[in-house]
Amino acid sequence: MRKIQLPVIRGICRILLLPLRAVLLLLGDLVYLLGRAVSAGFRGICGFFRRRHDTAENAVRQYRTRHSVLRLLGSVIAGENGILRSVLRYAVPLTCCALLWTVVQQGVHQQYGVAVAVDGKTLGMIADESAYMEAEEIVRRRLDSAEDAEQVDFSRSFQLQRLGESDMLLTSGQLAEMMMQNAGIELTEGCGVYVRDEMQGVVTDTHPIEAALTRQLSAFCNKLGEDAEQVHYADTVRYEYGLFPAERITDAQALANKLTAATHSTRIYTAGSGETVKSVAARFSVTADELNALNDGLPVIIPQGTRITVPVTTHFMPIVYTRRVSPLSMVDFDTVRTETNTLPEGREELVVRGVKGERRSHQIITYTDGVQTSVETIGSELTVQPIDREIAVGTFHAQPYSTDTVIDGIGKYVWPVDGGRITCPFGAAGGHIGLDIGAAEYSEIYAADGGEVQYAGWEPGYGNFVILLHDDGYQTVYGHCVEVFVNPGMRVERGDVIALVGSTGDSTGPHLHFEVRENGVRVDPALYLRVNAD
Repeated sequence: MRKIQLPVIRGICRILLLPLRAVLLLLGDLVYLLGRAVSAGFRGICGFFRRRHDTAENAVRQYRTRHSVLRLLGSVIAGENGILRSVLRYAVPLTCCALLWTVVQQGVHQQYGVAVAVDGKTLGMIADESAYMEAEEIVRRRLDSAEDAEQVDFSRSFQLQRLGESDMLLTSGQLAEMMMQNAGIELTEGCGVYVRDEMQGVVTDTHPIEAALTRQLSAFCNKLGEDAEQVHYADTVRYEYGLFPAERITDAQALANKLTAATHSTRIYTAGSGETVKSVAARFSVTADELNALNDGLPVIIPQGTRITVPVTTHFMPIVYTRRVSPLSMVDFDTVRTETNTLPEGREELVVRGVKGERRSHQIITYTDGVQTSVETIGSELTVQPIDREIAVGTFHAQPYSTDTVIDGIGKYVWPVDGGRITCPFGAAGGHIGLDIGAAEYSEIYAADGGEVQYAGWEPGYGNFVILLHDDGYQTVYGHCVEVFVNPGMRVERGDVIALVGSTGDSTGPHLHFEVRENGVRVDPALYLRVNAD
């Protein structure tokens, strides 16, 4: 790809550099010619004075009398190389250049115009052909649908002419009127009324139209109330004064009635989420009573998807207005997940329930003929701060060595050893008072649940052991530890490392002696553990 593009780029560069090279060569030639001209002029002036000096010396040597002096002066002034001929040799070209410059300046400052002839008759002078094109457009617009429109011949010719002192350039409007007069159409003074660039009629008095439009806007404002702003027509009425065909003259009041006409109908609107009778009525600029009259049994809070019949008023000239509103909207809360070793890996618990916040928005709503067409939010502020939802994600992963070890308890406590297997269950061997979990020496021992260290020390039977008092009054006991990491009074959380597996006290090998006590009474720990049961 690069091998193909490189020659193409070089070729394009050569093409682009050709004009620059030509310009540089031309500038070089001009500088060279200018230098030669200056050099030649300087040599000519020096030669002139040198010849004058030589002529004077020769004349003095040849003529010594009074007549000789006169002849000398004549030779110096009018001789072949005299002053007079030399002056004429330089003065004549300079004079011609000055005359040429004067002619050019007169041509530049001379004003010209375009003489326009329509149907063979010269109508006047215009600045350029665009003025005629505008005039032709005015004529077509004023004669639109008129019976005499076919009488106008738009064949024209242009001729460039010099403007005299009394000549005036015609405007496009003046030329348009002259074109209609030239066509023999009966014309009269009037005012064309245009809406959406279409002529609605020609009147002799615009006051009835302006008064009718003003009354309609005033009545619309009174109906909307004080909360409506910037009430105006969507379209602009444009007035064009001038000559129009007499047949286009329209009664001003009739045209005013046409411009202020309105049609009434209904349409189906599908309610969105959270809409009410009041909000739908405001959307279509009607009252709640008018909406209820068209919809029997409409509830105050309208279910989403409900089809509602709403009134619609369509004006010949649509009316636009705005309203400022400050609605409240709900702000969703975020969900924050926090890892914790107080829960088994893969388990989640809701810590804080999320609460939505509230935001007040400031909006400008635009309506056209009572129907909402756009919403512009100009600002907002948070009125009620949302509360994030917090979820605890378990990371505690202590499990027995084998998945064959299954304990189907309530899961109140977590498996307290990193690994291990049950070597002696509760109640075995003549009433064993705990659950023995055999594990490698120095394996970590975890707090089965959060609580306070009630005891940490030595007894002959338990060896090094720990007693935790949990928030619900239950106690858990961890015996035969090789090393203990906690002290009485400390607060621990579920899954915290509190000791290491050992074989201290009355023990035949490394294991954890695990007890659960309810109100001081030892109960089966398996009732509170849940391992490989899900």
